[in-house]
Amino acid sequence: MKIPHLARALVALALAGAAGAAAAQSGAIPLPPPPAGTSRLATPPPGARDPLRAAALLGFARSQDGGDLSPMLRVEGVLPLSRTPAGLSVGLVAPLRVVYLRPEETEGIETSGVSFEVTPGVRLALPLRGGKAAVRADAGVGVVHHRVTVLVDQVFVGRIRQTETSTAGIFRLGLGGSVALTPTLVLDLEPLSVGYDLDGGADWSFAAGVSFRL
Repeated sequence: MKIPHLARALVALALAGAAGAAAAQSGAIPLPPPPAGTSRLATPPPGARDPLRAAALLGFARSQDGGDLSPMLRVEGVLPLSRTPAGLSVGLVAPLRVVYLRPEETEGIETSGVSFEVTPGVRLALPLRGGKAAVRADAGVGVVHHRVTVLVDQVFVGRIRQTETSTAGIFRLGLGGSVALTPTLVLDLEPLSVGYDLDGGADWSFAAGVSFRL
């Protein structure tokens, strides 16, 4: 008695599935060789950590009240925690932002200053193009310290210097991406970062720089 073609196909499919399951259990799944002159990318297993990273970025920040763009330096350390089966990397990030407030003069009053901000938080990164590039999102909570110097010209007295300081809690969100230039050197981009402090202030910034895999 001849077996119908459909039955033969089902039997062949079942045998192939059984062979694949056995190979998976043994941990040896045969893969075709890569094309000549190329090699396979190493795929980290689920739960594996990415390397520790340190970064330095330069950019500009601007307050919600307007004004000129202020130069900004951002340095950070990233401690990866884990990687999900889907490839999403979860880690801790500790950024330090220093913003220089350019001098502004209005009606004999000149103001300038600097702000320091620390906002430790969580970073989620999704690799693209086989891990050479990635997109990421940051969320952190910390403190920001403002130090403003005011120079006032007074008649018969001259110029008087006053310094005003303030410290407040701040919540910051950021979106960015990265492209690996070498195995250890990575180009970092942060086109948008928004911060909201408890004093009612807000700012946004953008930056670019490099990070190093340690």
